[in-house]
Amino acid sequence: MEVALSQFLVLGVVTNLPLLREVMRDPQFQMGEYDTVSSEWNPAVTSPAMPDAVLEVLVGEGDWVQRNQTVIIMESMKMELVITAFRSGVVRRVVVEPGQQVDRGMRLLELAPETDAGE
Repeated sequence: MEVALSQFLVLGVVTNLPLLREVMRDPQFQMGEYDTVSSEWNPAVTSPAMPDAVLEVLVGEGDWVQRNQTVIIMESMKMELVITAFRSGVVRRVVVEPGQQVDRGMRLLELAPETDAGE
């Protein structure tokens, strides 16, 4: 599957191929630990579909966040974009910092699900 994704090319439209390639490399995915029934299978909060700049990171590693809580504020085309947590949990890792430019689909932070929060 990873080889097929690495050779797949789509021109003229935005795709989720970068995200799929990253998911294929994730050890938890390789071990079958994702629930693909809902969109919450991805432990990462990723950037929107266009290049953006990080304005503020409102959480830090180890912080508890609630579903739909604002975690990052970004700017794109002079508009502020609010990035929210897609589920409740503990911030496992913050990947970006204020002022950083990010590409579409880039990982911004990782959340441990509520069930993994104490581990």
